[in-house]
Amino acid sequence: MLVEKDECVIVVFNIQKDIIPVLHEGQKLIHDTCWLLDVAESFEIPTLLLSHKGLRETALSVKARAKKSFQSEVTFFSMLRHENIAHHVETQRKNQYILAGAEPHISLFQTAIDLKALGKEVFILEDCISSRNQKDIISSIERFKQIGCHIITKEMLFFELLRYSEYPHYIDLSMKFLDNRYYQE
Repeated sequence: MLVEKDECVIVVFNIQKDIIPVLHEGQKLIHDTCWLLDVAESFEIPTLLLSHKGLRETALSVKARAKKSFQSEVTFFSMLRHENIAHHVETQRKNQYILAGAEPHISLFQTAIDLKALGKEVFILEDCISSRNQKDIISSIERFKQIGCHIITKEMLFFELLRYSEYPHYIDLSMKFLDNRYYQE
């Protein structure tokens, strides 16, 4: 199963100031999340930015890139337990969800289960997730596979969105988003 540009939504969980310092490679997660949100904007993919109630605000660099995102504060670990988000998912009429962010063994996993129950294809962006310890990251990836989620990387996502080398602005997009040339403005 490939990511279909016109069928996907990107969901980013909990990139908040209180949790970033305790995450494994938390600063890298911020950088990779900014990359993801910039890719979403370049390919005109809808995004949801979720923040867990009780943690301080979302990292400023992420917030700056999420201006077009549907944003919501959550208390449930599955985003679909919130009526406003469930309604948003229903009105989007998209079949694929790409999940990224903090605590994949908690919020991402519970959301993935609920999305799968709705018949959605779920993709986990493996290099855009982090937890307080690596064991939870590794265990969550195994559980994602067990429930039928697709594990992908940033580069896989990028090329699945492009599909061919004649895509408009292919060279410019490649130079911006690949080979560690990505920069934050």
